Amino acid sequence: METFVNLSQKEKQWVIIFYIEWKLDETNTDDIFNSIYKNIWSFSWKKIILNLKKLEYLNSKAIWYIVDLFANLEEDSWAICISDCQDKIYDIFELTWVIEVIPYSKTEKEALEKLK
Repeated sequence: METFVNLSQKEKQWVIIFYIEWKLDETNTDDIFNSIYKNIWSFSWKKIILNLKKLEYLNSKAIWYIVDLFANLEEDSWAICISDCQDKIYDIFELTWVIEVIPYSKTEKEALEKLK
């Protein structure tokens, strides 16, 4: 049985913002990140925010995909920022050192300012 997750996106101030809601686990992580990869290559401004305000859970595979996304995009001079994490998600990123590698902002507004 697949765990429900919602992925939506919008463009704002020359940045593409992905909203990932609910849970990222073994049943849906591949599909979500394949969709993100599919949608970014036609985007010409090369700036991305992952807004995780409504993300309640993520597993190690999701963490790997986020770091992989950052590494691949950084090679092509893209900018990426994570924003709006719940405390428990932020704690996971802190424990896995993701926040040491990928820029983080408490709000989407702050992330937009960072990526100007």
